[in-house]
Amino acid sequence: MKNILYLFIFFSTTCTYAQSVSVSKLMKILKTQNLTDISSELKELGFIYRGKRQQDGFSIMPYTKKNTIETTEELVVSVNDELFSLLYKVNPNFFNAYKSKLLTDDFSYSYEANGNRYYENNNMRIGFNEKSYIISLFTKLN
Repeated sequence: MKNILYLFIFFSTTCTYAQSVSVSKLMKILKTQNLTDISSELKELGFIYRGKRQQDGFSIMPYTKKNTIETTEELVVSVNDELFSLLYKVNPNFFNAYKSKLLTDDFSYSYEANGNRYYENNNMRIGFNEKSYIISLFTKLN
């Protein structure tokens, strides 16, 4: 009986803090940029589409997923005539892990603005907001 209780506690705490979108999934989304596929994959993961809107020349498509009472994942897909971008609000427990996986050796520090630190390589720009746990990914539109 004790083993079953420990197993239940382990799985319930693991599920509470799991992230739905992995780093490899984020990179796949950036590479493919297929909005129909992105929408269906996010819906399969339990995200709710919040409706498309236009702002400053960008088409913005927000998705949210409530994980627990305290945590909600948010992923925003934005597209204009030059850029494809993702903004991902990560659970604070996973922020540094995402940051370390995304910042490979080919990225270098670029600048800081509005609480975000940006890094660039030849293909993309990544921003990290340490206070709000938001990761911004920008790449050229395919």
